[in-house]
Amino acid sequence: MNNVKEFFVKRKLNEAINSSKHFDRKSTTFTESKRIGILFGISTKEEADVIRQLIHQLTEEKKDVQAFTYFGKKELNLYNFPFEYMTEDEMDWQGGMQSEKAFKFINQPFDYLLYLSSKDSLPLKFLLASSRAYCRVGAVQEGDKDLLELMIGVPSSEGISVLSEEMLSYLKKINS
Repeated sequence: MNNVKEFFVKRKLNEAINSSKHFDRKSTTFTESKRIGILFGISTKEEADVIRQLIHQLTEEKKDVQAFTYFGKKELNLYNFPFEYMTEDEMDWQGGMQSEKAFKFINQPFDYLLYLSSKDSLPLKFLLASSRAYCRVGAVQEGDKDLLELMIGVPSSEGISVLSEEMLSYLKKINS
């Protein structure tokens, strides 16, 4: 992503964070939850396998699961992922989204939106901030406190495998 586009995406991210503060966020128990979204960024085949496994686990729990990611120009769906994604080409030079798939995903009223990413990605954070999910869950990261309702303390060195395990563990403990 070039510097001009990155500047505008950061600006749009801050606008999305400010407007999301007015959205009525709430949480439900994991048992009662029906719809779970997964917003992810991956760099390796192993991480792709972790996402597949997480989706399988949630499906086994009778959850309606939708997954979405962003691919930069060089990545372009390297792992033949059968889920929706948007590419850098679907963003205009001012960082605006031109992806109907992305708009559809962020407007879903997920009970939980799980954010797993092994890399810092402004487009993914913009999608996270813009989401209409009732409860957004992700790893503790500096500067992300306004993006998440539930932050899981897992060092980034542990990877998304440990993060996904911890997310499920904590979600299953939520009773109200």
